[in-house]
Amino acid sequence: MLFIAYLVFFCWLITRVKFIANSGISKRILISLFVIKVLAGTIYGYIYRYIPNHQVYADTWRFFYESKTETDLLFQNPGEYFINIFHNPYEKGYQHFFSGHASYWSDLKSNFMVKLVSLLNILSFKHYYINVILFSFISFLGPIALYRLFLKVFPGKEVWLIIGCFLFPSFLYWCSGIHKDGLIFTGIALIMFHLDKITSEEGYSFKRGFYIFLCFLLIFPLRNYVALALIPPIAAWLLTQKIPQKKWLVFSLVYIICGVLFFTSRFIHPKINLPLSVSIRQDEFLKLKGSSFIKTNKLLPGFKSFVKNLPQAINHSLLRPYPTEIKSVFYLLASVEVIFYCLILLWFAARGNYKVFSQPSVLFSLFFSFSLLLLIGYTIPFIGAIVRYRGILLPLFITPLLCNIKKINSGINIL
Repeated sequence: MLFIAYLVFFCWLITRVKFIANSGISKRILISLFVIKVLAGTIYGYIYRYIPNHQVYADTWRFFYESKTETDLLFQNPGEYFINIFHNPYEKGYQHFFSGHASYWSDLKSNFMVKLVSLLNILSFKHYYINVILFSFISFLGPIALYRLFLKVFPGKEVWLIIGCFLFPSFLYWCSGIHKDGLIFTGIALIMFHLDKITSEEGYSFKRGFYIFLCFLLIFPLRNYVALALIPPIAAWLLTQKIPQKKWLVFSLVYIICGVLFFTSRFIHPKINLPLSVSIRQDEFLKLKGSSFIKTNKLLPGFKSFVKNLPQAINHSLLRPYPTEIKSVFYLLASVEVIFYCLILLWFAARGNYKVFSQPSVLFSLFFSFSLLLLIGYTIPFIGAIVRYRGILLPLFITPLLCNIKKINSGINIL
């Protein structure tokens, strides 16, 4: 009964929140999308609830179990509650910035989520599935922000924007469960939304700058390399204001410069060896065990190794799982999704409107997505993890292409 009461309340609330209501999506569609998101988050939790030893292997339930202790601590010892997230038990202090284990920064991802869920527990009375509703409300802001941003670029394409920004299966599933992905996507989308306001409408203001800073604070503890990967496209977007006729060139030059800095970082400072960090990260994944493991070439911290592994990285991040690798319904859905967006890519290449690349928001989406897809392909040897990390990026790089295929959009301009 409490779950139903909360669901009804938040279905009403999303039609009243100005940021959501100003999207232009009808109340009926908004409520439907929110309910679908809550349902996906509920299924996510239910599935992982019944995996054997879920307390150990399912992060979403581990966050919940640990959060209950933190909620109690908040009321019993608020001082300790607010400072224990800064506790560092490791001898090497705050080193191993990109490491996946024995690192303060690695632990911070989980600790941040536990803190967030501990706050949700106050409203949910420590009920996991009510937390799903509260979490869905927060992460619902991400697709709304992206929809509003792209609607300016693609007026009249509401149907395809709804599909692209809200309903890709892997995106919907992974970004609706109580986990890091939904928050990371929300932070990315809100940064893009406020950047667009700064560059195309209002100019810089303290309010917009503060919002972007808060989004960085949201993303950084959850996945620090994503926060760093946002710096080049943000810089490029801002530079396009100075060279408005050469937007594609500006983005290309910024990424070429960043690529040079990436491979020469060890000459800037011996402790800043970014290629080595990526190589170590891959090695940490290779040491893990999982049923979805795929053969992956060893990545060495040198330019030649990155070039040699480039085709495999693109293949892993964009094309797996193959139809021949289907082991379950989840593999089937992921494979169908891959086939779908590959057809979209081919269709766009043949019949797309290439003027879309004159839009800085679209260039941001494509360059940022491709850089992270490469990182995924270079480092992750598990299909399950690839599908999850890729899901965050699908709305960013597929939606603009979906909205620019002339044939598919002819005569479809209603919602």
